[in-house]
Amino acid sequence: MRVASLRFVALVAAAASLSACVVYDPALLADAGAGVDSGPRRDAGPVCTTCPAGRPPPRPSGPDGDGPEAFYALRNIQLVQDRDRWRTIGYDLDGLDTQDVSDPVECTPGMGRDPETDGEGGVDNAFGHLITPLLLAAEPTFASDGQANETAGLGAVLVRVTGWNGGRNDSLVNVTVTQSVFGTPKVDGGVPDASVPDGGVNYDAGVPPLPRWDGNDAWWGRSDSFFSGDPLRPRIADDNAYVADGTIVMRLPDRREIIFSGDTQGVVFKLTDATLTVHVLADGNTVDQALLSGRWASNDILDAIPFVGVCPATSNYTLLSNLLATSVDLRSAPGSGGAGVICDALSVGIGFSGIRATWAGTAVGYTLANRCM
Repeated sequence: MRVASLRFVALVAAAASLSACVVYDPALLADAGAGVDSGPRRDAGPVCTTCPAGRPPPRPSGPDGDGPEAFYALRNIQLVQDRDRWRTIGYDLDGLDTQDVSDPVECTPGMGRDPETDGEGGVDNAFGHLITPLLLAAEPTFASDGQANETAGLGAVLVRVTGWNGGRNDSLVNVTVTQSVFGTPKVDGGVPDASVPDGGVNYDAGVPPLPRWDGNDAWWGRSDSFFSGDPLRPRIADDNAYVADGTIVMRLPDRREIIFSGDTQGVVFKLTDATLTVHVLADGNTVDQALLSGRWASNDILDAIPFVGVCPATSNYTLLSNLLATSVDLRSAPGSGGAGVICDALSVGIGFSGIRATWAGTAVGYTLANRCM
């Protein structure tokens, strides 16, 4: 029996990455094989060229200002994290740099396992280190399925920024995150008058045209990612975000329900202690690197998997439960750990790139149902 079905893979990949689309080089797969005093931190090197070691860039002292909104669609998920790629994807969540079994940890790993090794600068990313190699090996068609979703504009991460002065530094901006129902090229430079049927656009019909991902697409977000469907009341937002040296930095609300859905399957998931950073090049149009980092509670994973058809009292459910028990490396609530306290969450680090886009409004996304009912 395979380690995981496609639905099982889709759950973990979509939820941890805040997207329902996956793109990677297939050639890379062939060779893939709180509460504790941290003490002095090691200088293990930078996580990325635009961020301090293991941390998002700090909030600038100023200036603050206002300007036209900026809107970005994210793609090209870095799901393949073999050959130590996982070590530079994400952020240091627990303030510890665990490189040896004798180093301080936030909590005690389950099943008697040794503590999870951190990446560069203390990066916590057990998902990339322990989980993704098994998932990618389990479903050979996952890449092509993900490519089809991305090409169709389904489930892309949409980032909307208001109150930005347009410069490389702004001490206070408002950031909203949602997921796309679809995207399509603008018409004569404006938002097209697209017809959005219940459940989203049927791309098999070829109408409207698929997004070109060239910076000139208009995008519709899921209406259920806003309270009462009101675009002015987003469920995932940070009105205390900022921009530092071209990097947008936002905190995601804890355990806010997020729905990611393609045209056939999806998942409901929740993260805690989550940060999203989006580095925009000087042209203001290109996202060369976006990073999502957070804690994914094992109980929240188990609550979510019936929506992708992995049901209690089945072999896949048992396999997933055992995998989680041996992979959790953090506490879901920061500061709740300590000596002898068992870890209950999986650290997650995922990377993206992206392009400038245009916000078009909201639409009804594909309905997500519990497949075990």
